Amino acid sequence: MNILFTNFCNRSCPYCFAKGKLILEKPSSCEYIKLKDLKTIVNFLKRSKVGKVGILGGEPTLHPEFKKAVTILIKAGLYLDIFTNGLMKRDIVLFLKGLDPKKYRVLLNINSPKSYSKREWSILNRTARLLGNTQLSLSFNIYQLEFNMDFTIDFIQRYHLVKRIRVGLATPIFGSNNKYVEITEYPKIGNKILDFVEKIRGTGILLVFDCGFTLCSFTDEQLGRLFRFGTHLFFHCESVIDVGPDLSVWSCFATSQIWNRKLTDFTDLNAVIDFYQEKFSGFHRVGSRSSCLRCEHLRLGNCSGGCLGHTLKEFHLENRLKELL
Repeated sequence: MNILFTNFCNRSCPYCFAKGKLILEKPSSCEYIKLKDLKTIVNFLKRSKVGKVGILGGEPTLHPEFKKAVTILIKAGLYLDIFTNGLMKRDIVLFLKGLDPKKYRVLLNINSPKSYSKREWSILNRTARLLGNTQLSLSFNIYQLEFNMDFTIDFIQRYHLVKRIRVGLATPIFGSNNKYVEITEYPKIGNKILDFVEKIRGTGILLVFDCGFTLCSFTDEQLGRLFRFGTHLFFHCESVIDVGPDLSVWSCFATSQIWNRKLTDFTDLNAVIDFYQEKFSGFHRVGSRSSCLRCEHLRLGNCSGGCLGHTLKEFHLENRLKELL
């Protein structure tokens, strides 16, 4: 489960998977999760016997009581995955550096260096330098066919980061607009990923797939090479469950515009997951392309056929959005 500390971000990535939930120009109405509501979530997680939670935003470190909020969760015995763009104040970085490394990790979502201003790139490098040798690893999202991850190799080695890169595919946010690569173009992405894997051989750096990839993005020979080189392969679409600052819940960001409920409507996390599995089970069975219906890997559960965002788009359900709210 993920908790959104705020719905505001100090970046505006064109592919942003949270775009449907964010306020990109900071108005007085932007939301920060209240500490009392955070305690409600803690009790919910205890009932659910969940020991790990993701911290998201927007940019979660923009929460005015970020340190207190993190402390509440850690004192509750929760392990934290903190997702950040790295553009945080120095005192926040030092706070994170002082935490017990066994109780958290930071995933820094990094884009091409060309996408940052000189000041932003300086702050990002400062964050990496100060959090080096701790629990900081990189995350990279692919949203266009022309991408280059080579800079991450030097970045990891220079700042002694965790030798692990989460790689994700930007996918359509149902009911919103963001940049992403059409699923028919995935084999081209697959080729570029293989080229990158060759470059990190011998460095100790591992590539870890996030959800959204499809088996047909790669040939059997390419899959064998990825496996042999230690890549963590993943071809499933699963309900992660996100909780907004107002305690609203949704299945994942790709489907965050539909069937929102309140966390307090459910007894525990299993009940939330069951609710969304029932809502989306039919879509999961068909995949995101007509060819998925004939695919034995979908039938056997080896692949989900891509992100639900692509599936909903394929069914042209945008005109029924209001019915699904």
